[in-house]
Amino acid sequence: MLSSKIIVIGALLVYCAMTQSKREFIAPNHDAIAYVLSLKAPEATEESRIKIVSKTGNVLLDTSFSSEDGEHGLGVVKASWTPNSKFFVFSTSSSGGHQPWHSPTFFYSVKLQKLIYLDDLVGVITTPDFVLSAEDSLYTIGKRKDDLEDEDFAIKLSKLIHLK
Repeated sequence: MLSSKIIVIGALLVYCAMTQSKREFIAPNHDAIAYVLSLKAPEATEESRIKIVSKTGNVLLDTSFSSEDGEHGLGVVKASWTPNSKFFVFSTSSSGGHQPWHSPTFFYSVKLQKLIYLDDLVGVITTPDFVLSAEDSLYTIGKRKDDLEDEDFAIKLSKLIHLK
């Protein structure tokens, strides 16, 4: 009985030591809000959860990139809506420091109501930084999928999803 109380108290102390942050990203047309919720245990890198909600309150996406041990998940580094509000784009890094050269990058398509992993379509993204412009154009750096050569990617997301 005493040992179970100690376990509960210990779990509560660990939970209280964790810091949680929430960042909001409002779509330019105000039709949706993307929330990046990040949880960070002491001496760990943050891991994130993405939740996108429509202006009417419908949950469009709710996905977690956290891991049980806090070292095998992903934390959002940069996030933004495209100027036309059709895509929510975010880059991540590994919470455990694995593959520091790799920045897994994702985008959510409002039309398809689907989360898409950019690496699967174009190649390995090697920087967490990206630039969004002109409707739904994305500029980033990585290695091409076919030959792993360095590439400066200039991608129109609306055309890219039609390739799927």
